[in-house]
Amino acid sequence: MADIFGTDIAQTTNQDWQVTATSDVATVSGLENLQQALERRWGTRMGALFYDPSYGNTVFDMLSKPVNQNWISQATVAARTCLMGDSRIADVQVTVTPNPATRSVLFAMLWTANDGTTGILQKEVNVGV
Repeated sequence: MADIFGTDIAQTTNQDWQVTATSDVATVSGLENLQQALERRWGTRMGALFYDPSYGNTVFDMLSKPVNQNWISQATVAARTCLMGDSRIADVQVTVTPNPATRSVLFAMLWTANDGTTGILQKEVNVGV
């Protein structure tokens, strides 16, 4: 069976390229590649890539706005839209949990790939108000 998730350059959590013990560029394949791609998509501001202005995450544009029910609804849609931008993803369910004490919001995104594989991406972001 072919690997529907593909292969890409392996990256560290800081988005630096990983290298092998022989100083070659490391690669990542399969489900690990999909997870890395979703992390990268989540961490990229919408419009940051001049060659693909529809790639990225619009949540960053919302971080200075008051966190209320309307904000949560908009952030839920934005997070889902962000991950659904990857053609390997069939569905995303998003839970947005504000934490006023830490002035942050936790995004829990349960994704389903086209082949039925599931995974979760959780990200906490700081908000301005």
